[in-house]
Amino acid sequence: DENGLLYATSQNANTGAVTAAAQSHTNADTTYLPLKKFNFSGNDVLKRQGFFPPAGDVSVASSLPSGTTETDMLGPSSIVDVAVGADGVYALVDNRRNKLLCYDSEGNFIYAFGGTGVQTGLFRSLKTAVFGDGRLYSLDDSLGTVTVFRETEYGALIRECIQLVNRREYDKLPEKYAEILRQNNGSSIAASGIAKMYLREKKYAEAMTYFRRANYKTGYSQAFSGYRKACIDRYFLLIPIIAGVLIWLVWLLFKRADARNRLVKQKRNLLDQISYGFYILFHPFDGFWDMKYEKRGSMTAAWLFTGLALLSIIAKEAVTAYLFRAESSLNYLTMMLVFAGAVGLFCLSNWCITTLMDGKGTMRDIFTTVGYSLLPLGLLLIPCGLLTNMLTQNEAGFVALLSGLAFIWTFLLLFFGIMVTHHYTLGQNILSFLFTILGMLIILFIGFLLVNLCGRMVSFIGNIVTEISLRV
Repeated sequence: DENGLLYATSQNANTGAVTAAAQSHTNADTTYLPLKKFNFSGNDVLKRQGFFPPAGDVSVASSLPSGTTETDMLGPSSIVDVAVGADGVYALVDNRRNKLLCYDSEGNFIYAFGGTGVQTGLFRSLKTAVFGDGRLYSLDDSLGTVTVFRETEYGALIRECIQLVNRREYDKLPEKYAEILRQNNGSSIAASGIAKMYLREKKYAEAMTYFRRANYKTGYSQAFSGYRKACIDRYFLLIPIIAGVLIWLVWLLFKRADARNRLVKQKRNLLDQISYGFYILFHPFDGFWDMKYEKRGSMTAAWLFTGLALLSIIAKEAVTAYLFRAESSLNYLTMMLVFAGAVGLFCLSNWCITTLMDGKGTMRDIFTTVGYSLLPLGLLLIPCGLLTNMLTQNEAGFVALLSGLAFIWTFLLLFFGIMVTHHYTLGQNILSFLFTILGMLIILFIGFLLVNLCGRMVSFIGNIVTEISLRV
């Protein structure tokens, strides 16, 4: 480039790792990324501030649809060259899909053009490209042609914005960005530029809106940090009052549950059985023993706790803040089926295994134990989701800690609950858990085989019916 720094492209046979790196939103590992920029010490100093790193196409197929032979659509982009232009703009040459993908100096994606074909502007085998005289020259080594691209009005607008940013003439940017968004409502570079302007002006709410529109979570986190500080300064007296009320309500809940658990009753109702779950949280050995032999728990309460855990998992996804929301979240129906299937498979597999290992628990005992063990998920996951609305990206560890605590607590309750239910020693219980997991995998495998067999039978019968109808 104009500063003498060297751009280099590379290719790797591990296409899965290359695809994962191209689809990542962090700069943690650049090993498999196809573009590097080296300084005079040999360190990679390429900026990757965009939503995705500069690596070509992001949405790529891992397998071809049935009947398709277009292997050029398979796998990540094959970056064979990079053309460096003025103002830090550069274009990647994708030899697999014959595309040119342009980025700014910060690594933000600007636009892409080209493709496979013989028409003007398309290529059979795009090999290299170079900027010169305000144009982009591209070589097709299969057709032996050079295609010259000139800048459009839209491209000129983006170039002007980049130049204004480099000269720090921010007052002239709003109208330019507005025009870009008018021509392309999905332009991330314009939305991100407007957001940065609002951030400099300390208009944090507006900056958050445009950072989210640009899918730029790092910038959104910076704007949210300022917005949160402004809210704390405005409501600094109200925040400790709300926190104190919440702590008092939690303390009152546990106190009422403990008082009800201490009452001696001949016959306990559903409220007593639900309250007993709070005793099991901190006394798993005594709790599960009394639940089985003194009938302190019930199937109904176990169903309620299971439903609460499922509701909490779904609600956590619904209330999780934009900064912490996964891009490939499962839909709610799929989450329900996966959760219900996991609980059902564990109960069935554990019953099958422990029956052979002289376990003392029935299917009813196992499900009741599982249901009461899920209480930490029901209590902690929704607060975990709500907590994400108060934290920035740098504070993600608090969310991971609370979420991890919920799952570890649930596992420990389930482990000790199964141990007490079946009268197992520690070694026997560990062995039963390992065999239970193996049993779950075997059941899943048999289930897939049955589904596949049923599908083939239906297809076979359908073919027979079609054949008979054609012959008749």
